[in-house]
Amino acid sequence: MGKKIINVGLYDMDFFDLNFGVNALGICHVLLLDNICKKIGIKARFTVFTPESADKVVKLFRKVCKKELDIVTVRPISIRHPKVFINFFKEVKKCDFVIDATGGDSFSDIYGDTRFIRGTICKLVTAKRSRLLLAPQTIGPFKKKRNEKFAVAAINRSESVSVRDKLSYEYVNKIAPGAKLHLASDVAMSLPFDSQLLPCAAPGKINVGINISGLLWNGGYTGDNQFGLALDYKKFMTKVIEKYASDDSYQVHLIAHVIEDGAYEDDFIVCRKLSERYPTVTLAPKFLNVIEAKNYICHMDVFAGARMHATIGAFSSGVATIPISYSRKFEGVFGSIGYKVNIDCKKLSTEEAYQKFLYLVEHYRSIQQEMTDPLKEARKRTEAYADNLARMVQEIIT
Repeated sequence: MGKKIINVGLYDMDFFDLNFGVNALGICHVLLLDNICKKIGIKARFTVFTPESADKVVKLFRKVCKKELDIVTVRPISIRHPKVFINFFKEVKKCDFVIDATGGDSFSDIYGDTRFIRGTICKLVTAKRSRLLLAPQTIGPFKKKRNEKFAVAAINRSESVSVRDKLSYEYVNKIAPGAKLHLASDVAMSLPFDSQLLPCAAPGKINVGINISGLLWNGGYTGDNQFGLALDYKKFMTKVIEKYASDDSYQVHLIAHVIEDGAYEDDFIVCRKLSERYPTVTLAPKFLNVIEAKNYICHMDVFAGARMHATIGAFSSGVATIPISYSRKFEGVFGSIGYKVNIDCKKLSTEEAYQKFLYLVEHYRSIQQEMTDPLKEARKRTEAYADNLARMVQEIIT
């Protein structure tokens, strides 16, 4: 064995992002790689590209995972600040390889050109200075042909391209047929949780967890139905809450998964306002991290949400899960492992979505049974991705 320590870069899977889904990607990758390196008998150093301090990241893992890790942090790439850009250029070269998750779903232009271009430049710089691995993520769609061509340039320069759904797999195969492509599952499926903590379920009732998306509530970033929903999201969710809040057989829990005071897409402020309007519902705490959120969600009987990683947290902990879909990433991630339950906001009217919601909650026990094989498939694909990472580590150290 040559190297005794391996330096792994982690990009666009921050640990303190307001979106807990992005945090889940980072935490799961660190735990996955730490386990791989321990099995091989080497040490792992993590270079995390984040504006946060290394001490803050170390304390997070000490608190939520009881692990002491070797972590350094580096400011992410910046097009506007030359010094930051140059420092990023230098630090990337020190990494044996860099895993880029693109936030899970941002390797696309659906959130605008600025985010896409910045992320793709980062990939091209990384591929020039180190080895670039694209973590399991949704790739595409691209509204503009020039953006698609730019994405292909980064894909073709990647050592490994992992996607978390068949739609992305087929799409990448079409636009970049030479890519080193792998079908995986979202690594957040492996996020740890402790069902002994945060016992929040109301005894004798059916506990319905509902994640309200502040982003959809506000009409997307543009405020004008950016994602082209066929239904009125506010009316749909309000109608659902009114129904179950007035039925003594149920206990509604409003659960935020994107939390940051004052942020445009903050879920918690919407959940709090709704809890004030409907006093019988339970407002879940303002969680400090994604594991706390999963520790709460795992106590639900049925969970519905428009934040995909909130639904992944429910699904992977065995809770009957109803994804409320606003983009193809939902159908991709869940559909490709054989789980077809969802409410498609781009196809259903407000009344159709409401009636389907009632039906699915009524049959939540059947949904749990339907989850068995898809859960096995998700775990199988996550293990295959871990094996791929382990092979990469072995190649580097020998």
